[in-house]
Amino acid sequence: MSYDPNWFYSSLAQCAAAVVGLLGAVLATRLQEQYVNVRASHEEVSKLIRQFREQVCSQINHIDSYATFADDRIREIENALDLQQTQLLVTREISFWGSNSSGSGWSIDINKEILSNYQKYRSLVNPTLSLLALHTEPQNVKDVATVEKTLVELRKILPNECFNLIESLQNIDIAVSNANVYHRRIASVRIIATVAAIQAWLCIFGLVVPLAYLSAYAATSKIILLAAFALGIVAIPGYIGFELARIFQMRNVDINRKTY
Repeated sequence: MSYDPNWFYSSLAQCAAAVVGLLGAVLATRLQEQYVNVRASHEEVSKLIRQFREQVCSQINHIDSYATFADDRIREIENALDLQQTQLLVTREISFWGSNSSGSGWSIDINKEILSNYQKYRSLVNPTLSLLALHTEPQNVKDVATVEKTLVELRKILPNECFNLIESLQNIDIAVSNANVYHRRIASVRIIATVAAIQAWLCIFGLVVPLAYLSAYAATSKIILLAAFALGIVAIPGYIGFELARIFQMRNVDINRKTY
């Protein structure tokens, strides 16, 4: 008594096709949802990085302005002290840590202690600018260790009056760090990639191989049959692979790259 193996290969191909189709539908839906979430998270991290860079650039611009102001004020006080004056008429005042005021003119007391105070803050300009300049590039903003090291160094060299400058940077840095951790977590494709690999295996060994063994068809018919299935077999894993690649590319945030 002989057994016809065609029923086995046919049933196997049908079952595999059903499983592949079901997995494809679930994965396609899941990938679309994940892509939307990853894109939104990517934009949020990019926004925070831009905000951090803008804050750093704003601080750099202010400190540059303070350096020019301090050079002029130190020279004015030195000249006034040489003339044994105790007051100086000014129209503008800039502090190292951010405040700025101007007016028609007012007098300020001057002495060697006040001159030394201006000189002290002026000496902080170059080291502070050197540290802040490290974080004008996106990759350095995302590098938590680099930012934390900079904040530690700033705390060491800056007096207590300047802590608002450090805190403003630290608050944004914490937001960038938390958003980046969340972004990388939701951009993980490990589980979906594993399921996609299983689906690809089913496509090959559950569809292609059984169809190739169907003895009810001549060689030419098998080629036509396999060719008819080829588009569907390749299209589903191909689409899933394409979506996985799009999600994986957005794991690393590049604020100069557009997302679609």
